Amino acid sequence: YGEQVFHSSTQLTNGKLSVLVDCGAWSNIMGKPLAFKLARRAKESGHEPSEAKMPRMSVSGVGNGTQECNWRVSVPIAVPTGTGSSLLHTLSMPIVEGQEGSELPGLLGLQSLEMHRAVIDTHKRKLLIPGPGEVKYELPPGTMEIPLEKAPSGHLVMVIDDYENLAKTKGGLAPRSAHFLSMDP
Repeated sequence: YGEQVFHSSTQLTNGKLSVLVDCGAWSNIMGKPLAFKLARRAKESGHEPSEAKMPRMSVSGVGNGTQECNWRVSVPIAVPTGTGSSLLHTLSMPIVEGQEGSELPGLLGLQSLEMHRAVIDTHKRKLLIPGPGEVKYELPPGTMEIPLEKAPSGHLVMVIDDYENLAKTKGGLAPRSAHFLSMDP
């Protein structure tokens, strides 16, 4: 019972879907029901998710005991920019099924964060993805600033279904995009 309350409190109360920015998790991972909700939301907004069979992966440290992942999902996600619009990115992760996966929140793990050289500003609640170049206290041009929200549980989360606020493209160069990828073992 207590675990269900914890997991449900990691989602935002406004109904927006989100993933926990979790430096304590190595890989991105998501429970099956949340994956279905996100895929449905993406499809309703005209974006096509995909799933693929993957080599079985055992996951421990989430829920009780060890859980199995046999499928991976890749979903176009709409992430707020902090300016009132959103940008389209891609989120790929193994799906936890069964009893434990039924309440598991989405985790944006350290592997993805490191791949993008992410900086977490806990004071301003932002996830910063630096542009090309050396990271200094002065952020390089092209840095993506992703606003984070605090879930009722106290976890920082990134909204992933803000499709209605996607910036309209007007030609020219496509805006910079991130693929939050989790590598299979």
